[in-house]
Amino acid sequence: MTPAMVNQILDALEERWLRSLASLYAGEWAKLVSWFPHLRSQRAIGPGTAES
Repeated sequence: MTPAMVNQILDALEERWLRSLASLYAGEWAKLVSWFPHLRSQRAIGPGTAES
């Protein structure tokens, strides 16, 4: 694998992670933030912020 391929995979995985966070319901988001408090600063990716 080339460095460009690795970067492409990492970018795709990060986008998938952000979309999954944005699709959480408020209760799911609250539980996740209780487990991982550092996500609280990621308000732009909170529940209901997924782009179509």
